[in-house]
Amino acid sequence: MKLKDLSKRLANLKDEASLYGLKGGTEVEDMDDAELLLFRQISLQNPEGHLDGPIVVPLVIKIGGPEARRDIRFCTSIGADGILAPMVESTYALKNFVEAAQTIVAESQNTKKPLLSFNLETRTAYANLDNFFDCSSMVSITQITIGRGDFSQSMHLSVDDEEVQLLTRSILQKIQRNGKESSVGGGLSLNNIRKMADSLPATRFNTRHMIIKNDSSFRADPQAKLLRILELEIDLYGTLAEAFPSRELYYQKRTIILKERIKQGDFI
Repeated sequence: MKLKDLSKRLANLKDEASLYGLKGGTEVEDMDDAELLLFRQISLQNPEGHLDGPIVVPLVIKIGGPEARRDIRFCTSIGADGILAPMVESTYALKNFVEAAQTIVAESQNTKKPLLSFNLETRTAYANLDNFFDCSSMVSITQITIGRGDFSQSMHLSVDDEEVQLLTRSILQKIQRNGKESSVGGGLSLNNIRKMADSLPATRFNTRHMIIKNDSSFRADPQAKLLRILELEIDLYGTLAEAFPSRELYYQKRTIILKERIKQGDFI
């Protein structure tokens, strides 16, 4: 599929399926500069030109760790709209992430300032939740993302275990009370998305590469909207496999996984 066609579908799903944005990353996503640059291109209205077109949807990039300075520098250079730090388990890690990002953004020739967010994805991070909100670095954080996959594994529970659901809701309520936005990922499926949309006060949900608004339109028919977004994600894998032959096997495996989980009603 051509990049301009992917851009058009992103725009359509933004209007029709509550799609918020595109998410790349160098952590579990294992993307290199060229793959992330392609994501930047298709998130713009001028996907085959320079990186100066109007934004179709925001691009958020998850970096390799709280102080992955090289990743932060690259995100800034291509005008990423958001930078997401994984595995922030302490106020020390939060402080280092914010300071590193602010320093690199200030040094960059790109005047655009990406929004900063971090992943809360372990029981240790959950135990430090109050400390995060007491930390001065939180002023610079726009969103906290709950990674239910790692979070549940850190507690030796399944992603849809009732305890995981209750803790996720409790975390989201505290995030909301403190005036921050939120996103929830990990284990999104046709079987659980309605319950998640109805009971979790999240600003957004996310798959590996798609960010979805948890708005009234999405909650009206979350299964149908999630299905359309995952179908686009599969087509995105096809484009990536064609553009980067060395990664073709990886994207083929991702495609097989998603197609099987669509058939079974079990998505990530």
